[in-house]
Amino acid sequence: MENAIVIDHLKRIYTPRMGVFRRTTKKIIAVDDISFNVKTVSCLGFWAYWRW
Repeated sequence: MENAIVIDHLKRIYTPRMGVFRRTTKKIIAVDDISFNVKTVSCLGFWAYWRW
């Protein structure tokens, strides 16, 4: 079966800016090194669900 969506090594880091001079004080790691696949049949199921 074919994969419709393939995500490898996803990483998302937020750097909030605080204070008067909008300096970055720390990093917030939301996602670190996640990989997943969504098969074609699963995408069809998502589409049918949201269509209603």
